[in-house]
Amino acid sequence: MIDFLNGKKSLASTYWLGVVGFGVIFRFGNAYLINQYLTTHDEAGIHTLDVLHKVFLVTSTIIVLLLLRAMIKAGFNGRQPGGFGWIGIFIACLGVANVGYATATFLMPSLPTPRVMLKMELTEINKQLPQALDEFTILNKAEIVGDDLVYFADVNLEINPEGITLLREAFTTKGAEGAALCRDFEGYFHGGLNSVRYEFNYINKDVGAELTALDCLTYLETD
Repeated sequence: MIDFLNGKKSLASTYWLGVVGFGVIFRFGNAYLINQYLTTHDEAGIHTLDVLHKVFLVTSTIIVLLLLRAMIKAGFNGRQPGGFGWIGIFIACLGVANVGYATATFLMPSLPTPRVMLKMELTEINKQLPQALDEFTILNKAEIVGDDLVYFADVNLEINPEGITLLREAFTTKGAEGAALCRDFEGYFHGGLNSVRYEFNYINKDVGAELTALDCLTYLETD
């Protein structure tokens, strides 16, 4: 392993076993964490997931940096890399940029997060949908509509006017769900996302709840 990370193996094996191999591991690890976030609802469990996510991202950043170093050393091990070698090194650089920025945005939530990263995250989330959030609610889809992030869910319950009011209040900055969403999406709001919206399909009525970037960022500045 030390020889491998020191670039003493061939450039091809360093790329396929290192860069590509770890890329697969990273995607599986990320998919597992997303699944756990979707199915864990207690505060202690979410806190544990946040710690695990932080360790996963920091460790992944260190690994991709070591793999980029190995690629460069293998490519210049007594020779110059060819065309495919330079492509491999470039892909390794992209991996460092992607994982490194994901780690930075997780550790510094206020850092503006590009729309492309949100789209990548939604792609991974949608792979695991539909997903039961509780015994009544199934999350079906998440997508970007204009500058809004919209979640679509079915709820196997009927809802009355009082319930609609309480639901919409929960997704304001005064509600626990809304305050948590503000912190989770702060970087995306700084990056240009206009709102997070939920479309709930109840048995008797469709109900929407929206949390705007303006409300969230104002709340976070004064919190």
